[in-house]
Amino acid sequence: LSAASAALAEAIRDKWRGILTAEPCPLGVEELLARLGDILRVGLEPHFLKWHLLGRIARSEGVSPQLLARTLQRMRQDFDPARDRTTVDPDFFQSLEAAFARGIDAAGDQRAQPLRHFERAVIWLDLSPPSTPGNGAPDVG
Repeated sequence: LSAASAALAEAIRDKWRGILTAEPCPLGVEELLARLGDILRVGLEPHFLKWHLLGRIARSEGVSPQLLARTLQRMRQDFDPARDRTTVDPDFFQSLEAAFARGIDAAGDQRAQPLRHFERAVIWLDLSPPSTPGNGAPDVG
């Protein structure tokens, strides 16, 4: 029974190795983030995960910074050594947190695109009380 269990565990690890090394990755970033806990639980080697997973998280094209932050928070809760026996190598987890931080920064930068075809304009904001003649706006004949 233990040999069958070990063979199944290795088959699952092989499946994830194939998915993570495929170019392009068959999973979108959102699905990869949704399955991240499963990926970390199968026991892939930390150096393999650093090479094939952390870069995808750090790039996270098309993903909101909020989704990345929520996923990181979930990983911190799911892999807290005080609450769960399933832990991740502490050095790898620091690298994972750093990848999420880079991804959050990059996702925030993607949203701050400069305006194109912008024309300069003057907007008059009249804050004078309504009883003021002309409401403080200059008379434009």
